[in-house]
Amino acid sequence: MSETQHADGQNKIEMRESSSLSSAEALALLAILIPVILRTVVSIDPFPFWSANPLESWIGLTGLSPAAILACDCITVVGAGVLMWLLARRGVVMQAWQVALALPAMMVAAWWGVRQGGSVDHLGAGMPWVAGLASAIVASTAARVPQARRVIAAVVIGISAMLALKAGMQVFVEHPTLVRDFKANREAIFAANGWLPDSSMARAYERRVMQSEATGWFGLANPIATVGAAVCVFGLALMMPLRGEKGRLGVGMMIAGVGAVIVALAGAKGGIAAALVGCAVIGIALILGRPAMAARKKFAGFLMLAGGLGAVVMPLVLVLARGVAGERFGELSIWFRAMYIEAALRIFGQHPWIGVGPAGFKDAYLLAKNPLNPEEVSSPHSLLADLGAGLGVAGLIAGVLVVFFALMAMARVHDAATIESVQETTTQLDDEEGVDRRLIAAALVTPVLIGAYLERDIATVENLVVRVVGLAAAVLVAVQLASVSGRRIMLGAGAATLAMIAHAQIEMTPVLSGSSGWFWLMVGLGAATTATSAGACRLGKTWSVVGTLVCVFVGGGVAAAALPGVMRWNSALRDAALEVRPLADVKALLQQGARDPIAMQDGLRILSQATGKPVTADPKSIKPAIDAMLESATDRASRALMRARNEGDGHYGTARAYSQLLMFRAELAIERGDKTGAKALADQAIDVVKEEAATSNAARFGWIGTLWVERAKRGLDGKEALTEADRAFEASGKLDPWSLNPLLRQIEVAKNAGEDAKAAVLSKRGLELHNWTRLDPLKGLTPPQKAELERLAGVK
Repeated sequence: MSETQHADGQNKIEMRESSSLSSAEALALLAILIPVILRTVVSIDPFPFWSANPLESWIGLTGLSPAAILACDCITVVGAGVLMWLLARRGVVMQAWQVALALPAMMVAAWWGVRQGGSVDHLGAGMPWVAGLASAIVASTAARVPQARRVIAAVVIGISAMLALKAGMQVFVEHPTLVRDFKANREAIFAANGWLPDSSMARAYERRVMQSEATGWFGLANPIATVGAAVCVFGLALMMPLRGEKGRLGVGMMIAGVGAVIVALAGAKGGIAAALVGCAVIGIALILGRPAMAARKKFAGFLMLAGGLGAVVMPLVLVLARGVAGERFGELSIWFRAMYIEAALRIFGQHPWIGVGPAGFKDAYLLAKNPLNPEEVSSPHSLLADLGAGLGVAGLIAGVLVVFFALMAMARVHDAATIESVQETTTQLDDEEGVDRRLIAAALVTPVLIGAYLERDIATVENLVVRVVGLAAAVLVAVQLASVSGRRIMLGAGAATLAMIAHAQIEMTPVLSGSSGWFWLMVGLGAATTATSAGACRLGKTWSVVGTLVCVFVGGGVAAAALPGVMRWNSALRDAALEVRPLADVKALLQQGARDPIAMQDGLRILSQATGKPVTADPKSIKPAIDAMLESATDRASRALMRARNEGDGHYGTARAYSQLLMFRAELAIERGDKTGAKALADQAIDVVKEEAATSNAARFGWIGTLWVERAKRGLDGKEALTEADRAFEASGKLDPWSLNPLLRQIEVAKNAGEDAKAAVLSKRGLELHNWTRLDPLKGLTPPQKAELERLAGVK
C-alpha cells in the first residue's frame, strides 16, 4: 500500500470517527429521545385513577401519570447535561448565548416546582419547559455531528407515521363510537361530573364531544396539527431541487403525505396556516439558491431577516390586528387569542419578576380577562406570552432565545440553498453506512412498548393495530430519512422549525406536557449550525460546563427533592382507587345480571367474600351487603386519600376527591342513623379543602360552597350552612368575576334561605353578566334560567 492510499484510508477513519457518536454519547442521546417519544405516543393522565369516580366505574391508569412525566423530564434534562459534557470533550461546544438566555427560565420554572416542598401542578407544567429548553439547546449542538443529526431527524419525523395512523383511527373509528356511547349515557355522564344537563359546562362538553377532530395522544387538535404541518413542510423540502443536488422525490412524498394526512384529520386551520408558512420559507430558499442571488447579498440578507423575524412577529401582528377589529368580523378564534395575549400582558405587569408560575395562568386569567371572552384557559395560547406570564422576566429572556432560534433556522435554510456541497467535518458519510439503525430502532421501539404497557388497562384491538402497524411505518420512514443528505435535513428542519414557531404564537404545542418535547427537539435541529468548530473557544467551553452543571443540578435536584413526594402521591391515589375498585366491579356485574346470570353470580360472590356472609339475588340481601362493603371500602380509601392529600401539597383535585369521599361516608352514616358521625365527617370534608387557603382559587371556594349546600340538604346544619355556602360562592365569584356559575349558586342559596331581597340584587347582576356572553350563548343563561332571574329581579 502506498503512503497516499494509507493516508486516504486514515483520513476516512478519522472522518468517520468525527461523524459518529460514541457509545456514551449514543446513550445520552437516547436518554433525551426516548422520554420525548414516550410523551408523544402516550396520553397524559394528570389525575391518575381519579379523573373519573372509581366508585362508579374502574378506569385504571390511562397514560403517563405526573410522576412518570416528572421522571421523563428529569431524565431528559440530565441526559442533555451529560451529552453537553461529552460533546464538549470532542470540541463540539455550546454557543454561550443559547445557554445564557435559557438558564434563567429553567431555574425559575424549576423553583416554582420545588418551592414549599413541591407542587404537583407547577412541576407538571413547568418541568416540560425546562426539559424542552435543555433538549433544544443540546439538539442544536449535537446536530453538528452527522450521525446525531440524522438520528434526531429520523426519530422525530418517523414517529409522525404512528401519529397519522392514530389520527385516522380517532376520526373514523373512535369518534363515532364515542358519540354513540355519549348519546346512550348522556345523563349519567353529566351526573358523574356533577353537571346539570342544561349547565354551561355540560353544554360545552357536549359540543366538544360532537366535534370530529384528531388529537393523537395530545388531547388537543392544534398540537397534532403543528406536528403534521412541520412534517409536511419537511417532506416538501426534501423534494425541492437544490443547487447541485436533485430532489428526493420518493422519501419526500412519503413524509409530506404523512404530514398532510395529519393536518387534514386534525381539522385545525392553524395547522394549514403553519404549513403555508413553511411553504413560503421553501420558496425563499429557492430564491436564495439562484446563482444570480450571489451578487445580491443585501437582498438575500433582507429575505433571511424577514423570514426569521416574520415567523415570530407576523402571527402576533395578525392576532393583535384581529383584536383591534373587535366585533366587526364574525371570526372568533383569533379574536379570543388576542384577548388571551392582552390578559397575559396584564398578568406580566402585575407579576413581572417571577410570573405566576407555569400552572398559575388559569387563576390569574380569570381576574385579568376581557369580560367578552367566555372561555377559561390555562394558557394564553402564545409561546412568548406563556413564558412572560408564567416566568416573568426570565420568561422574556427565554423568548429572546426563541427569536434567535427562528433567525438561526432561517440561516440554515439559506446555507442549504446556497452551498452546493456542505463542506463539513459534520456531513461527510451521507451514505447509509454512517447511520446506526439500532440507535433509531431503540429510540422508537422502546417508548412504544412502554406506552403499550402503560395503556394495558384500556387496551383495544384498535390500539394494538395503531401501535404495531404505526411502529412499523415509523421505523420505515425513519430508516428512509436517515439516508438523506445532511444538507436536505438542514433545509427541511429549518423550514419546519419556522412553520412551528409561527404556529406557536397562537397555540399551545411548546408548553403542553405531551407535545413540548417533540416541538423543542425539532426547533433545536432546525437551528443547528453546521460546523463542529462553531463556538469552540474558551467561552464556549466554559458555557458548556455551565450548561452541563445546571442541567444535572436542575434535573437531578428536582428528581431528588420532588420526585419521591410525587411518586408517594401517585401511589396513594392508586391505593385509594384499588380499595373501592371491587364496588365498581360489583355494580357493573349486578347491572349485567338482569340479562346475564353468570355476571349476577360473579357479583354475588364478590359481595359474599367482602362481607363474610352469603349474599343472594334478593334485593333485601344485596343492599345491606353493598352498604357494608361501601362502609368498609370507603373508610380504607379515605385514609389513602388523606395520604395523597398530604403529599399533594395543595393539589386541588386530591383535596376535592378526599372531601367528596368523606361526604359520601357522611351520607352512609345518615342512612344508618348516626347523625353525629355524619356531621364529624362533613366537618372534616370542609376542613380538607379549607386548609389549603394559601392556594385557594375560584374552583376551590366553589367546591366549599357546594359542600355546605350538601350539608344543608341532609339536615346536618341549620341556616348557618346556607350562610357559609353564600360566603364561599361569593369568594368564588370574586376570583372569577365574569362567570355566571358562582353567582347562580349564590342566588339558589339566597332563595333557599328566604332572602328574597338579596336574590333580587344578585339576579340583576346575573342578567348583566349574561349580556357579556353574547359571543358564546352556551356560556350564558338558558331561557328558563333567564326567565327565573328576571322574575326574581322584578324585570318585566
